[in-house]
Amino acid sequence: MPSVVKLDSNMQGNYHYEEERIRFVSLQEPGIRVSGLLGYKEDGSFDRLTGKYREILKGVNPALVVLGRETAGGQISFRSDTGSLWIRVELENTAELYHMTACGQCGFDCYVGRDRKDLLFLGVTRFDITKKSYQCELLSPDAIGAFNASRQGNCEGERPVNEFLINFPLYCHVVKVEIGIDRDASLTLPSPYEREGSLVLYGTSITQGACASRPGLCYAGILGRKLNLETYNFGFSGNGLGEPEVADLLAEIENPLLYLLDYAANAMVYDRLEPTLEHLIRRIRKAHPRTPVVVVSRIPDVFAFLDPVKGAEYERQFVFQRDMASRMQEELGQVYFIDGRKLFPKDCWELTVDALHPTDVGFASMAENMLGEIEKILG
Repeated sequence: MPSVVKLDSNMQGNYHYEEERIRFVSLQEPGIRVSGLLGYKEDGSFDRLTGKYREILKGVNPALVVLGRETAGGQISFRSDTGSLWIRVELENTAELYHMTACGQCGFDCYVGRDRKDLLFLGVTRFDITKKSYQCELLSPDAIGAFNASRQGNCEGERPVNEFLINFPLYCHVVKVEIGIDRDASLTLPSPYEREGSLVLYGTSITQGACASRPGLCYAGILGRKLNLETYNFGFSGNGLGEPEVADLLAEIENPLLYLLDYAANAMVYDRLEPTLEHLIRRIRKAHPRTPVVVVSRIPDVFAFLDPVKGAEYERQFVFQRDMASRMQEELGQVYFIDGRKLFPKDCWELTVDALHPTDVGFASMAENMLGEIEKILG
C-alpha cells in the first residue's frame, strides 16, 4: 500500500532547489541577528547557557547543562527582498518525544511582516524526521508573493523588503544553521525591538514549550512576539527546581525588563518551591532593584480536580505563592502575582496533550491571559 506521503503532496518534504538561484549564508553574515541564546552572544554556540554556567551547573544539576543546549527561545531575524527562503540545519539528535510533533521538537518556523509589529506565520520546516541534518524550503515564492500582494496590491516588477523571524527548535540542540536566500537578494539588520532589554522566563517543560506543535506557538514565543521584545526562555524540562545557582544565572542577565517565575509545576513535586521562591526573588531584586518580578502559580491540573488530596495541596501551594508575592511586594516593590488557574478557561480538559502539557490552544490561552497583566506591569 502506498504511504500518505505518496498520496498527498502536502505531506511531502521540499528538499530540492535550483542551486544557481539560492545562496546560503551563515548566521554570522552581516544583517542577521540571533537573539534569545546567551551562549551565542558569548561564543557563537547555540546554547541557552554561558560557558560560566555550563561549568557551575554541571556540579549542581547536570540535567540543566543538557537542557540548556536545547534552543527554546532562540530566534533568527533579518530584513530582505528575497522571493524565497531556505534553511540548512545540522542537529545533535532526531525527534524522539511521543507527545510532541517532530517540528516542535526539531524544526523551525518562520514569520514574515513589513516590520516586527506586522508578523504573520507563513512557513515551517518540512524534513525527514529520521535524519540529524536537513535542508528545505521554509518559504516558497508563492508564499512570499501572496504576502507581498496582501500588503500592497499588485507587486509585479517590485521587490518589497520584508521582515523575517525564524524560531529555533524547542527540544533539541542545533549544531549548525545556514539561511538560503535569492542570490541577488539584499540582507540587512531587522527592525529594533520595542525597547532595549529582555523578558526573562524561568520554569518547567511548559515554559520550555512542551507540547507546542511548532516553536512559535509556545507561550513564551507568543508573548515575545506580541510585546516585540527579546525573550530568554529558561524553561528546564522536569528541572525547574529553583537552585541558588540558577537564581544567580537569572540575576546576571543584562538589562532585564521583566522576570516571570513559572516553576511551581516542577518545584512542588520535589518540595522545592517553598525553600527557594523567596531566595529567587531576593537574588533578582538585589541585582535589579527596579525590574518587575512576576510569580505565576501552576496552571490547572486535571488530576487535582479528581483527587481531593492533591487538590488541597495545590491550593496550599497557590496560597503560599500568592502570599509570598504580596509580602515581597510590600517589602521590595515591583513583585506581582498571576493566578495560573485563570490562564486556562474553567473547562480545561481538552487543552493538554497528556493531561499535563498544553496544546497550541492551551498555550494561546496562557499567553492571552498573561499579556494584559504584563503590558500593565511594563507600562
